[in-house]
Amino acid sequence: MGLFNWFRRDSGPSAPGRPDDAYRALLERPDPGMAPWFATDTSLISDAGPVRSNNEDYLLAMSQPIAGLATERTCLVALADGMGGHLAGETASRIAVETSINLHRQPSSSNTARRLLSALEHANLSVYEHAQTSAEFEGMGTTLVLLALTDSGAYCAWVGDSRLYRWRGGQLEQLTRDDTLVRELLEQGIIQAHEAQGHPDRSVLSQALGTKPSLRRLNLIGPIDMVVGDCFMMCSDGLHDVVPQARLAEVLAIDDSRAACQELLRQAVLHHADDNISAAVIRIGALEAQRPSLRRTAITDIDES
Repeated sequence: MGLFNWFRRDSGPSAPGRPDDAYRALLERPDPGMAPWFATDTSLISDAGPVRSNNEDYLLAMSQPIAGLATERTCLVALADGMGGHLAGETASRIAVETSINLHRQPSSSNTARRLLSALEHANLSVYEHAQTSAEFEGMGTTLVLLALTDSGAYCAWVGDSRLYRWRGGQLEQLTRDDTLVRELLEQGIIQAHEAQGHPDRSVLSQALGTKPSLRRLNLIGPIDMVVGDCFMMCSDGLHDVVPQARLAEVLAIDDSRAACQELLRQAVLHHADDNISAAVIRIGALEAQRPSLRRTAITDIDES
């Protein structure tokens, strides 16, 4: 696996010398200043899928100018998979993503790691408070995965089972770890790996954003090393639950983010997806001041009807 630090913060105090100390150090470490070196080719796609009548997924990408150059690149991507039924799920995912994007847009002295965790906490509270306003929103929640790209590496924070992958040289790695009951049973040694795939509770989340006023656990990885040619993919379980990882790797070899997104959707449908399907593909390219078109963001909607 690539070079990055992985921390998971659980509620309650930590003892000296435990990973929590390193976790706190990561949150306090300033982002190192580096000369801009990469461009991005980013595309997003979201579809209700062949079975569902409405789409409870929501995703957005935020771009920012590169200092000293007449071009922009992706700096944050947010993807959420809502739950709670029609309007509730759609609302939860939209609130979570828009709250995260708006918070990241504001000037801040905090480093990237702390800003991402703050975004999770603010998004959680925003969804929870909205759920208290009407009976139709009661119990709504959402997953949320955030990817921030910086010149010193990538950072990812998440709640739930929407995922981040990195494709490099034909190999695909899952970088996030699902917040699911089955994952916790595996980590506790209660079940074995071969029992997890067909487990009846494999889709049950151990926590979701917005169901309680505070989160039990915040997940963060970073800095994730990046090189030119890398490709990051974020997706909801409507994609990763049905399309084999080997096939995902083949699709991400396509050297165009928009074409890759369209093929990911096609593959999910071919593999009998029964949920909403959402994905973001972010390709890392070399920064060339003379070619600002290297960075582009496309949002693709495909209507199969």
